[in-house]
Amino acid sequence: AVLEVIEEVEPEAKIIIFAPFKAVLPLLAGALELAGQTVAIVNGDTPKKERDAIFAAFQSSEAPRIIVAHPACMSHGLT
Repeated sequence: AVLEVIEEVEPEAKIIIFAPFKAVLPLLAGALELAGQTVAIVNGDTPKKERDAIFAAFQSSEAPRIIVAHPACMSHGLT
């Protein structure tokens, strides 16, 4: 179902997918990568420096197109 929704979005649109369980993040990201999407994972284990690099790339370049994230780590300090 997630892939169907992504296919309906404009190809240049950026997407953030929230998953409530950390164990689901790599599974979801792997499925999206198999479907040809560029994906980054952000959760509480992602170091701040790496997280900042992912957010900068997400905002300013084509890849990653999708961020798969745990909602708790995305709730503070993002604009």
